[in-house]
Amino acid sequence: FEQLKHDYSDLNLKQKELLANCKTLEDENQNLLQTIEKLDQEKNQLKEAYEKTEEQLSNEIVLLNELIEKQKDELNHSTRQTDDVQIDLKQNVEALQTRINNYENAVSQYEEYRLKLENNLQKITQQRDTNKMDLRLTREMLTNKENEFNQLKIQFDALEKSFQLFKERSSQNEPTINSLQKQIQQYEQQVLELNQTRSKDIQ
Repeated sequence: FEQLKHDYSDLNLKQKELLANCKTLEDENQNLLQTIEKLDQEKNQLKEAYEKTEEQLSNEIVLLNELIEKQKDELNHSTRQTDDVQIDLKQNVEALQTRINNYENAVSQYEEYRLKLENNLQKITQQRDTNKMDLRLTREMLTNKENEFNQLKIQFDALEKSFQLFKERSSQNEPTINSLQKQIQQYEQQVLELNQTRSKDIQ
């Protein structure tokens, strides 16, 4: 009976721990869902910005290339002009080339960030799926423990009822037991007296 009470208490504690673990996993899963939704929004925003910037940069690169070619042509046709004019044209070409390189680097950085964001989103999705599986297993364990707990509670209640019934019967039989004990003492006293009498007669 004491062991059943102990098991009953242990199962009750384990049930509370499983409920707490289940709540923690549900909260974590909800946080992951919110993070995934936020990352999806950021991904869409980044994609729109990337596409818009890519189109803008492509147009600017085309215009700059045309301008470079035009200025190269002008430079070729102005070889007889002064050295100052030639230096200015060369600096303009170099500046335009630098801008083109910067735009191309920006496009590469956007692409790298987009890939990184997709990888992070995939990892978080995998973690969410893992948490869903852990949550399902925890719920199954909780259900099994609840079933064990209910069975043990039924046994405990039955044993407690039997114990109470035994106490009631013991209480009812106590006067009879006391009366029998008194009769036994009287018989023992009579036997002792008879033995003493026989001993005296023999002497």
